[in-house]
Amino acid sequence: MTGIDLIDENVSWAVGWYGTILFTENGGTTTVDSDEEINQPPNNFVLYPNYPNPFNPLTKIKFEIPVSSFVTLKIYDVLGRELKVLINEYKTSGMYEIEFDGTKHASSIYFYRLQSEDYVRTKKMLLLK
Repeated sequence: MTGIDLIDENVSWAVGWYGTILFTENGGTTTVDSDEEINQPPNNFVLYPNYPNPFNPLTKIKFEIPVSSFVTLKIYDVLGRELKVLINEYKTSGMYEIEFDGTKHASSIYFYRLQSEDYVRTKKMLLLK
């Protein structure tokens, strides 16, 4: 949630991503970190777009899991053949990022697939050499 509430010319609140709260009573600013908001576990499974995309030869894949569970993250070629298993283990809830090295692979479209319990999501990425 984000927002700004201007009470008058001196009193205002601003709330930003990751729990940053700014408050002023005199026109200056004070930063207050809310550990409760910052450290909240994710509410949903999320598989983010890899970055950079297109990539050569390295890219990062980021994902969030809301509950501790067994997670697999695999790379597939355009024909659906499994090329690499990046993660195949039990993970606690939270945000994760892993790097994929495409040095040994040809320029092409590849797919990465995150699977955990009832959640399955696949996204594509482009390796350009």
